[in-house]
Amino acid sequence: MFRMSLAERLQHYEPVPFAGCWIWMGKVNKFGYGSLYWQGRERIAHRLLYETVRGPVAAGLQLDHLCRVRCCVNPAHLEPVTPRENVRRARRDRQLEKAARAA
Repeated sequence: MFRMSLAERLQHYEPVPFAGCWIWMGKVNKFGYGSLYWQGRERIAHRLLYETVRGPVAAGLQLDHLCRVRCCVNPAHLEPVTPRENVRRARRDRQLEKAARAA
C-alpha cells in the first residue's frame, strides 16, 4: 500500500497570483478550513503546514489568517495570536465588511 509523506500531503494547494494565498484544494471542513487525515486523525491543514515550515505554535495560541481566507495555508499569511486577539480581529473585520456593504 502506497503512503504519501506529510510533505506530499501538504502540497495539495493552489497558489493565487497577486493575492499570495495558497488555497487548500483538498477537503474543507464545515467551518471553511482545509483539513486532512494524518496519523489517524483529522487535522487542520493550515496549522499542520505552518508547524511543518515554521515550527510548533505555542500552547494557548491560535493561528490567525491575516488574509482572512480560511482555506489559505500560506504560512506567511498566518500569525500565532491569543484566542482573545483572534476573536477581536474577526469582530473588527465583520464590522468593516458590514460598513462596506452599507456604503
